[in-house]
Amino acid sequence: MRDDGEGGCASAQWFQIINMEGKRTERGLGGYPLVGLEEARQVAFDNRRAVRRGENPWADKDAAKVVPAAPTFEDALEAVIAIQRDGWKQEGRSCTEAQWRASMRDYALPKLGRMRVDAIQTPDVLGCLERIWHVKRDTAGRVKQRIHAVMQWAIAKGWQDNPVAAVDAVLPKNGKTTKHYTALPYAQVPAVLRKVHDGNAHVGTVLAFEFQVLTAARSGEVRQATWAAPLHGRRLWGNSVVCALSVALRGVPAHCNRAPRTRRYAQRWRPPCRNCLQ
Repeated sequence: MRDDGEGGCASAQWFQIINMEGKRTERGLGGYPLVGLEEARQVAFDNRRAVRRGENPWADKDAAKVVPAAPTFEDALEAVIAIQRDGWKQEGRSCTEAQWRASMRDYALPKLGRMRVDAIQTPDVLGCLERIWHVKRDTAGRVKQRIHAVMQWAIAKGWQDNPVAAVDAVLPKNGKTTKHYTALPYAQVPAVLRKVHDGNAHVGTVLAFEFQVLTAARSGEVRQATWAAPLHGRRLWGNSVVCALSVALRGVPAHCNRAPRTRRYAQRWRPPCRNCLQ
């Protein structure tokens, strides 16, 4: 019986104490008054008879509570990638997945791949990270984050505590610092463009650099653009250059900034003569 704190009875529960395989076991038989005295006695009697026959009267209930065998780290990784895939941006989904697989293949799977997730401990995770912690700082950070994601999935499934949590206390700070590029004051842009044109760079490089300055397009989109893409003429007037490049290169629109076609842009962004590009 459980006290309600005021001297009364808040609830009552029937229990049976029985020896099974030499061990003292206490099991619940139900709550009063839902289970009456006679019913509780009968259930207790049936349990004693089952134990005397060498049976476990609670076998079915115990089996229902058993957690399925834990998967290997490699199988868990596949499950996490499958879950995360839909949340990655569509235009970079295949690239992100490839990066996950490459980093885990090189630095985590050789040691953890065949281990069951419930057997992985902090020293195992530490062994994956120690050799690259100072020499490949960015990669080491990503590998740690991805191992952590896999182990978080294992925790949610009831197979694991988090062996990654203690790694931060063992590994020193890897000295990673954020490097910002130097910004150029707007008034100095014309002088820089003149200096670039006066240099010895290839005409294609010069035009690509100026195109990026005039449109604020991404460097990758500028490098992959072709003269056949719809990048000149009235079609771009008032539209986003980044969107046009994205459609031309990947066939899908991008989340992009508006970049009106300036007079300088209209003058410069034309296919040069064939001889100039040789």
